[in-house]
Amino acid sequence: MARSAPHRSRREAATRTLRTAGRFLYSQVAEELRRRIVQGIYGPGSRIPSEADLVREFRVSAITVRRTVRDLQFEGLLVGRQGLGVFVTDKRRIRRSLSANVTTPLRDEMRRAGVEPGVKVIALAGVPGDEEIRRRLGLPPGNVPLLYRLETLILADGEPVGLDTTYFRQELGDALHSELSQEFIYPLFVSRGIAVDHMDFAIEGDAVVQAQAPLLGLPVGFPLLIVHYTGLSPEGTALFTGRTATRADRFTYEFCRRPELHRPPAQA
Repeated sequence: MARSAPHRSRREAATRTLRTAGRFLYSQVAEELRRRIVQGIYGPGSRIPSEADLVREFRVSAITVRRTVRDLQFEGLLVGRQGLGVFVTDKRRIRRSLSANVTTPLRDEMRRAGVEPGVKVIALAGVPGDEEIRRRLGLPPGNVPLLYRLETLILADGEPVGLDTTYFRQELGDALHSELSQEFIYPLFVSRGIAVDHMDFAIEGDAVVQAQAPLLGLPVGFPLLIVHYTGLSPEGTALFTGRTATRADRFTYEFCRRPELHRPPAQA
């Protein structure tokens, strides 16, 4: 889509201002791109010019452009999509409500935030699981029985916002194998009539590591919120356990022991 004349003229004027300074410092390029994002010249979800286009426009090196894009990614203003380019992020926050007894499906809370949820399977495999994972599932150390490990990318309007790794007992994985790539875990359990009595949670901070960076389109070191979880049956059997890593700039986690007390009154 062609840029409107006012947007184009403002962009060209800013570029001329930088040129009259005689040199193009990294901070000046970053400030100009930041201004365009804040003022909506590059709107949420839109792709910014390519690295080559920015090099030509600002007459700087590719290294300077890469550093600028990396730092704006750290600020949560830009996100890279492998093979597609760099895009302005959608700043809508997803509020995740956690409760010991009832957990609203992540899918529903994403829709409530105004984004369309999605999952993309990265890998599904049978693994022994490390000692901690087996402990959470109430299994003895060792290699038998094997566990199912499902690794998925969490998407909001097609944009990666999190990574999830879930471990299932073998009998559950065998029963659900064909459906695991089509649905979020909790709604799948509900649809199959598998009762989850409550969930145990632990939350901590972390940062993107090298292996996660291309999947999330984020630079190494970008802040993440980590939720460790275990779902238990009414009999106290651990059915599944795992870890969700989400972008710290897109998720807020809330905990309430009695969420029903906060429901709005029924309309007369």
